[in-house]
Amino acid sequence: MVATNVRPHCEEANPSIAEWRKQWECATFGSVEVLASQSVVSEDDVHDLLAEFGSQVMDPAKPVWQIQADALLPASLLKYCKTETGYSVAQFLHHRRVRTKLD
Repeated sequence: MVATNVRPHCEEANPSIAEWRKQWECATFGSVEVLASQSVVSEDDVHDLLAEFGSQVMDPAKPVWQIQADALLPASLLKYCKTETGYSVAQFLHHRRVRTKLD
């Protein structure tokens, strides 16, 4: 999906862009206290939004999330293998394949 006809400098967009920039700077560089002072959407608001528009919000994002999950999997698998099993990733996957075939 590619955005077209984006006008980030139009007068109507300026307040939103300024607020998003402030939120990004706060989340990226701010302290816990600064973050806590920012307005936050309640969990109930999020549930209401997802109940009404969930598939419209999430379906377009699912391919992106899959790419991210695929990219993060090797790192999390490596950490799991080293800390939990004592095997290398290759050894872990080999044992898992063998065990799957036996089951």
